Amino acid sequence: MEFETSGSTGEPRLVQISQSALDWSAAATHSHLGGPGRWVEALPPDRVGGFQVLNRARLAGEAGIPHPLAVCGTANPVSDFEQPLFPLHLPLMHFSVPKLIEALELAFTLPPAPVYLSLVPTELYAVFHAPDQQRDRALNLLARCCAILVGGAALDSALRQDAGTRGLNIVQTYGMTETCGGCIYDGVPLPGVSVRLHAADDAGVGIIELSGPMLADGYLEPLPFEQLICTASDQTVPPYAHPKPHVPAPLPTPEPSFCARTEREQKAKPAQPRGVDAEFSTTPEGGTFYYERGIRWFRTSDLGRWHDDGKLEVIGRADDVIITGGVNVHPHLVEDALESVWFSLTGAETQIVVIGKPHAKWGHQVVAVIEHPGVISPTLAGKLQALAREKLGSVATPKQFHTQPEFPTLPGGKVDRKQIARLIEIPS
Repeated sequence: MEFETSGSTGEPRLVQISQSALDWSAAATHSHLGGPGRWVEALPPDRVGGFQVLNRARLAGEAGIPHPLAVCGTANPVSDFEQPLFPLHLPLMHFSVPKLIEALELAFTLPPAPVYLSLVPTELYAVFHAPDQQRDRALNLLARCCAILVGGAALDSALRQDAGTRGLNIVQTYGMTETCGGCIYDGVPLPGVSVRLHAADDAGVGIIELSGPMLADGYLEPLPFEQLICTASDQTVPPYAHPKPHVPAPLPTPEPSFCARTEREQKAKPAQPRGVDAEFSTTPEGGTFYYERGIRWFRTSDLGRWHDDGKLEVIGRADDVIITGGVNVHPHLVEDALESVWFSLTGAETQIVVIGKPHAKWGHQVVAVIEHPGVISPTLAGKLQALAREKLGSVATPKQFHTQPEFPTLPGGKVDRKQIARLIEIPS
């Protein structure tokens, strides 16, 4: 099947994923959660995160869960699936708290079963900032869910703490389209998933690499124009090299999918075997698939570090790192600290994005953008900067503060950092 990446690092790319990888990922999720259950779909099903909700529901139905799927914006549960096109009849829903409430109420009126759902952080944030009556109704229903997977972007620590206070069982996931969505839950890899850090620095921060049965087959590229010309006697696309070392078997033509960009012929760009000491390239568009000693790995564009308890902390994207005066500043760590300080000063939660602004002397200057409807006062900005400096030190403390009434997001729900930079007139 074919899925589009979020485009958070540039133009979206198409990824080809086998049904076996998708099913393995879905089964591993059920194993981690303690068994299959009824899933509530609150994500776009044309993205891998939303599709996997449907896929888990299909497997849950096969395992005997009655009415395994409730969908935001629909009045009836889905109990039967047609393979392989079962998601095609579902609308590309737009999330809203009332739709979520409707789907959760439906899920809990059906015969008893564990209820699960997946959200992105912006959706959870929307619940906490809904009108009081909607917020309380939604939170009461969410507290009845056996687990709420939250992934696709960084989850603010204060938001997760608030969710826990309200009785929500949040499971923070990490993964991407190339790994069938989440493959690390609360810092722990799913059984069968291998994780390591490439080129870790003295602080233990390195580029996250992943291996396991959940890896995608590879990226897709449009065929050259001359290969799109077919005759009546030859309607097949040319064979492609299979992305495994020393196995020259052809890949079948990709199955039709519901991705809007796949109406034309596509082909997989296979991952080529690489030597142990080979050079690697991580492009702005995505990571790299490669082999090492017969094991297939995917090098992400994300930075992480291991904690003493053996859990992985995802720090942020390698290409988001701000180099100021020769010092590396990790935006995610600065954002967490600033959001905590903001809450201590105002009593309100908000989202903050930290960006590097070109600077003649320092290379880049650390700048913070706060999701806030108005301009913050110089007094508040001064307090925010002073308290942030105590937590972060002078180098990582933002030198400027901007506000935006609402952050733009990418189709998958991630905050669009490049668009935010453009809104405050910082070259991206």
